[in-house]
Amino acid sequence: MLKKFLILAIIITNLFLVYLALQLVKEDKIIKELRQENLKLRAENKLLMRKLEALTVHKVTVTFYTLSKSECDSTPYINALGKQPVIGRDVAVSRDLIYVLGKRVYIEGFGVRKVTDLMNPRFKNRVDILVSSKKQARRLGKIKNVKMIVLY
Repeated sequence: MLKKFLILAIIITNLFLVYLALQLVKEDKIIKELRQENLKLRAENKLLMRKLEALTVHKVTVTFYTLSKSECDSTPYINALGKQPVIGRDVAVSRDLIYVLGKRVYIEGFGVRKVTDLMNPRFKNRVDILVSSKKQARRLGKIKNVKMIVLY
């Protein structure tokens, strides 16, 4: 009886050791998969960092405007792209920044906006954000040295 018990104990111990070995193999596979995923993420991160470094950054003066004829030309409801401007999304830029027309820009403190219009030629290095009222435009005023990043 003792002999049978010892054989059974040895079999159970061996089964347990096999189970532990399988668990270790499974953990090894998981660790390898995690390492591969980590390498992929690092490569993606490096690529994104290179793209971020390649983005054009400007220090601009931010002002605000409305769709009134006194602030725009004789067609305030048509922007330089030939479309109707959208309050809260669209901005105009000075003509020295004309290359960003039609692109999206990130304006520090104001988020992502689309450049859809151009300002009067007398202005330089300036972004004009479209707002709903003259009162709001006056209240917001003029902000100098704001970072603008050209996105796409």
